[in-house]
Amino acid sequence: MRGGDQSANLGGMLSQIGETVGGMGKAFEPITIAATKPRGDMDDPDHVQRMAEWAARSGDTTSAQMYASQARDMAKEDRAKKTAASMNTATSAYAKALESGDPTKIDTAYNALQSAASSNGQDAFARVSAVDKDHATKKAQADQAAETLRVNKERAAQEAVSVKMNGATAEEISEIVKNADPSVAMYAQRMGVTRAAYLASEEKTAQTNKLNQQSLDLSFHIDPALPDEVKEQLAGEQEALQAEADKYFVNGTWLPNTRNEISQKRQKLADKAYYSSSQLHNTEQAQTNIRTGEYRRLTRDIERQFGSPDEREVIERELKEDNEWLVNDDEEKWSEQAITNEWRRQQRKSADKSYPDVATWPGAPAIGTIEGGFEYTGGDPAKKSSYKAVEDN
Repeated sequence: MRGGDQSANLGGMLSQIGETVGGMGKAFEPITIAATKPRGDMDDPDHVQRMAEWAARSGDTTSAQMYASQARDMAKEDRAKKTAASMNTATSAYAKALESGDPTKIDTAYNALQSAASSNGQDAFARVSAVDKDHATKKAQADQAAETLRVNKERAAQEAVSVKMNGATAEEISEIVKNADPSVAMYAQRMGVTRAAYLASEEKTAQTNKLNQQSLDLSFHIDPALPDEVKEQLAGEQEALQAEADKYFVNGTWLPNTRNEISQKRQKLADKAYYSSSQLHNTEQAQTNIRTGEYRRLTRDIERQFGSPDEREVIERELKEDNEWLVNDDEEKWSEQAITNEWRRQQRKSADKSYPDVATWPGAPAIGTIEGGFEYTGGDPAKKSSYKAVEDN
């Protein structure tokens, strides 16, 4: 073939070389696409969106659509999570502010919740209402629990006093009263008086038996404070027991097996009388507690009030009449407070007279106490106005 025309062969060779090179380019195309693929967290909506853009550039429309749809869903879910977190944080802060009871904190947290709701397109009213309702429920439950605890504690203290007092000796009564819980101090005092009277009755019985070993004293203490019908019933039962005893105590000797029976019946009646007296004092204590509460609320309200204009005008006139030397003093400085003090003094005195059984004043004697020719009428014991002269009969 030497010396022949080689152009045709040369053209064919170049064509083959071009096809080979083109084939090599297509072979490297997947490698090029893979090299440009974004790297990142597939839980990040921004990264997934970049994957969609990369797939679109790579000509993979199916994957591009899939990634784009996934990115939108993830972005929507992410916004929902951020909205929920923002609203939950603001709602929790408002709930804690309510628990603190601080008006400033409550207002700040409320405004923050409103702002969060506005920013996130949420309903603030529903959340505020739910938190307020939950707070009110918890507060009511806490108040009820506290009241139940107080009542149970007081009841337990009363029961403790009753148990101790029921078997107490005369020497132990004062210690039981002294060591009783302050909430049942008056109850303990009344029980002490009742127990002392009961023991006095028992001692009388023992002394009688000592004088006459063969007889039984069937008497027992009947509290004079009991209602007449209860006292009459107890007295009737006592008389019936005495009549029964008279049948068995013949010629100074008890019939066989009768003395112990009569003694036990007498003890049951004595316990019945003691229980009736205890119930009475429990009721009296409850009534005293009610009146004490009313008196305390009344005096508390007095210290917060100033009197009506008409009342203050009358008091001002009386003060000027009774204290002429004050008229020329700095009236603007003393008059208003003096009028308020006098109005409150009069109101307290009126309250003391309305509740003489529970009225109290620091260091004051009992209302009606007479000393040095003067009777205490209530109010500040350091003021002469709290006393009145006692006329000689």
